[in-house]
Amino acid sequence: YSRYTVHRAYASSRLYRELKLRGAVVTSKQLRLLPQEQVTSYIHGVWNLSSDQGNLGTFILSNVRLVWFATMNELFNISLPFIQMAS
Repeated sequence: YSRYTVHRAYASSRLYRELKLRGAVVTSKQLRLLPQEQVTSYIHGVWNLSSDQGNLGTFILSNVRLVWFATMNELFNISLPFIQMAS
Protein backbone atom coordinates (compact mmCIF):
# COMPACT_ATOMS: atom_id res chain seq x y z
CA TYR A 1 0.00 0.00 0.00
CA SER A 2 1.13 3.52 -0.68
CA ARG A 3 1.50 6.05 2.11
CA TYR A 4 -1.40 8.03 0.61
CA THR A 5 -3.71 4.98 0.71
CA VAL A 6 -2.86 4.25 4.34
CA HIS A 7 -3.36 7.90 5.32
CA ARG A 8 -6.73 8.05 3.52
CA ALA A 9 -7.93 4.88 5.21
CA TYR A 10 -6.85 6.22 8.61
CA ALA A 11 -8.53 9.60 8.06
CA SER A 12 -11.78 8.05 6.85
CA SER A 13 -12.10 5.88 9.96
CA ARG A 14 -11.82 8.72 12.53
CA LEU A 15 -15.47 8.59 13.60
CA TYR A 16 -15.01 4.91 14.48
CA ARG A 17 -12.12 5.78 16.83
CA GLU A 18 -12.31 9.34 18.13
CA LEU A 19 -14.63 11.32 20.36
CA LYS A 20 -16.47 13.96 18.32
CA LEU A 21 -18.12 17.05 19.83
CA ARG A 22 -20.51 19.34 17.96
CA GLY A 23 -20.08 17.57 14.64
CA ALA A 24 -22.54 17.01 11.83
CA VAL A 25 -23.46 13.52 13.03
CA VAL A 26 -27.23 14.12 13.15
CA THR A 27 -29.50 15.40 10.37
CA SER A 28 -33.24 15.99 10.86
CA LYS A 29 -33.13 14.16 14.21
CA GLN A 30 -31.67 11.05 12.53
CA LEU A 31 -28.15 9.70 13.02
CA ARG A 32 -25.95 9.88 9.94
CA LEU A 33 -24.85 6.27 9.83
CA LEU A 34 -21.31 5.14 9.19
CA PRO A 35 -20.69 2.19 6.86
CA GLN A 36 -21.65 -1.07 8.63
CA GLU A 37 -23.30 0.86 11.48
CA GLN A 38 -26.73 -0.16 12.78
CA VAL A 39 -28.84 1.73 15.32
CA THR A 40 -30.06 -0.47 18.15
CA SER A 41 -32.09 2.08 20.13
CA TYR A 42 -33.26 5.67 20.47
CA ILE A 43 -33.95 7.04 23.95
CA HIS A 44 -35.81 10.36 23.91
CA GLY A 45 -35.94 12.74 26.86
CA VAL A 46 -32.35 12.39 28.09
CA TRP A 47 -31.01 15.50 29.84
CA ASN A 48 -27.49 16.90 29.54
CA LEU A 49 -26.93 18.70 32.83
CA SER A 50 -23.54 20.24 32.02
CA SER A 51 -24.93 23.80 32.22
CA ASP A 52 -27.13 25.59 34.75
CA GLN A 53 -30.35 24.93 32.87
CA GLY A 54 -29.55 21.63 31.12
CA ASN A 55 -30.51 20.49 27.63
CA LEU A 56 -33.15 17.96 26.69
CA GLY A 57 -32.05 15.57 23.99
CA THR A 58 -31.97 12.13 22.45
CA PHE A 59 -29.55 9.31 23.19
CA ILE A 60 -28.77 6.92 20.32
CA LEU A 61 -27.07 3.56 20.74
CA SER A 62 -25.54 1.79 17.74
CA ASN A 63 -23.17 -1.11 17.24
CA VAL A 64 -20.29 1.41 16.87
CA ARG A 65 -20.93 4.35 19.20
CA LEU A 66 -23.13 6.26 21.61
CA VAL A 67 -24.54 9.57 20.40
CA TRP A 68 -26.43 12.28 22.27
CA PHE A 69 -27.86 15.42 20.65
CA ALA A 70 -29.94 18.32 21.94
CA THR A 71 -33.55 18.48 20.79
CA MET A 72 -33.42 22.25 20.20
CA ASN A 73 -30.04 22.25 18.40
CA GLU A 74 -28.82 19.00 16.89
CA LEU A 75 -25.36 20.53 16.34
CA PHE A 76 -24.99 20.39 20.14
CA ASN A 77 -23.99 16.73 20.29
CA ILE A 78 -21.41 14.14 21.18
CA SER A 79 -20.39 10.97 19.36
CA LEU A 80 -18.51 8.52 21.57
CA PRO A 81 -17.16 5.35 19.92
CA PHE A 82 -17.08 2.23 22.06
CA ILE A 83 -13.34 1.92 21.44
CA GLN A 84 -12.89 5.20 23.37
CA MET A 85 -14.70 3.75 26.36
CA ALA A 86 -12.47 0.70 26.42
CA SER A 87 -9.21 2.66 26.42
